[in-house]
Amino acid sequence: MAISTKIIDTAIVPGNRRQTVSESTFDSSYAAEGEPGTAEELGLKRIIWAFALPIFPSESETVEFGFPVFVKKTDTTFVIQAFNYKTQKEIASTKNLEKVKVLIVAYGI
Repeated sequence: MAISTKIIDTAIVPGNRRQTVSESTFDSSYAAEGEPGTAEELGLKRIIWAFALPIFPSESETVEFGFPVFVKKTDTTFVIQAFNYKTQKEIASTKNLEKVKVLIVAYGI
């Protein structure tokens, strides 16, 4: 697995929907087009929407990490893309982001 995720807040249940807050940590080799994840890793069966925020962006020692972007691929899969704060372009494949953490707020079922 390329990105490790742990739920840091319990699910809030408005009706049959859930909201979770998770913390994800990149690994030592960033994947081209983003690090993959699943709804299950976020404590959900299906993702309706989500967003990612940087927690420790300055922890990257090898890359000028600026911000993460949550990209929903299907109802059950997503990627977190990492962008360079200077160039505003996606960080190159295989760059070391192992100390970078992002917060994911997800809403789903």
